[in-house]
Amino acid sequence: MKPGRGLVVEVKEKTCILFTADGRFLEVPLPRKGTEIGQEIIINRSLVSRIIPFLAAASFLLTFLAWALFNLFVPRAAAYIALDINPSIELGVNEREYIISARGLNADGNWLLQKVRVVKLPLEEGLQKIIAGAVKYRYLEPGAGNIILATVTDTGSEFDIEISEIYQFIHKQVKYQGISAELVVAEVDKELYRQARDKGVTPGRYLLQREAGRKGIHITDKELQTAKIRELEKKKKIKASELVKNRYNGEQPKQRVEKKPALSKDRVKPESASSHEDLPRDGIKGAGESNPAKRAGLEEGRAKGDGQNKLRKHGKEKDKSVQHDRSAGDKERSRAKVNSRAQAR
Repeated sequence: MKPGRGLVVEVKEKTCILFTADGRFLEVPLPRKGTEIGQEIIINRSLVSRIIPFLAAASFLLTFLAWALFNLFVPRAAAYIALDINPSIELGVNEREYIISARGLNADGNWLLQKVRVVKLPLEEGLQKIIAGAVKYRYLEPGAGNIILATVTDTGSEFDIEISEIYQFIHKQVKYQGISAELVVAEVDKELYRQARDKGVTPGRYLLQREAGRKGIHITDKELQTAKIRELEKKKKIKASELVKNRYNGEQPKQRVEKKPALSKDRVKPESASSHEDLPRDGIKGAGESNPAKRAGLEEGRAKGDGQNKLRKHGKEKDKSVQHDRSAGDKERSRAKVNSRAQAR
């Protein structure tokens, strides 16, 4: 029977209760490595011990309500982060960048998640704990040829997590642990994610198999699921970092610089409107109609200047008149003197 998946809602001594996406509660044997509430696990239908009776005979309405409850209490992930260390782990992240689900995709992944609890933690903290746990339990060792392959899948919500952010989260913890590791982080689409999930592997491993196949190198499903990535590289003579396209190389993204269009030779840069607004009809800069107060002040000053000019002109005319009167008086006095001398003779 084709395996499905379910969310652990109760853990018993030897079994656990799962809530499936089709609205059923299933009781299955407890996984060998154990599990915890909130963890999503793969279901082998042949191992289902019983279906909770009242839901087995549920009507269509009850199934619909159960599906609504599934979506209410188990929020859909906004993105999935998959890690291959050798433990293969998938994390579901909500729009606040909190881990809402964690599942192992192989035996080592399940075991590590039992030792390292990451559900409900911020994504950065969860990734740090996984890397620290991988070092503690010797999945990552100093001096060894370590490789970490991570993929990011956006589920189509408005939330958009950057692969550069995932790279920095992991790189910082690797450096803190004092180990060296090749870090390959890439973004994959939902279709590739779905195909990888159908095979029960991470998108990163599935991507290696697909790209190697395009180069004529065959990787079996068993090798894909069980072999370490370094073992695959050595055996198949491949390089994971070369097969994974569009991977993030650790560089900071360049900021876009908007270029202003250059003016062509036949185009003249237009003058600003303000340069014309501030020029009045008489050509005085800064006294335009857009500034009436300034205009009025200048006109008042100009009027005063005109008045002063008129006074000066009037003064000059008055001086000329006085001088004319003085010269006329002098002439009259000269004539009087001449007449008086003639009469005396």
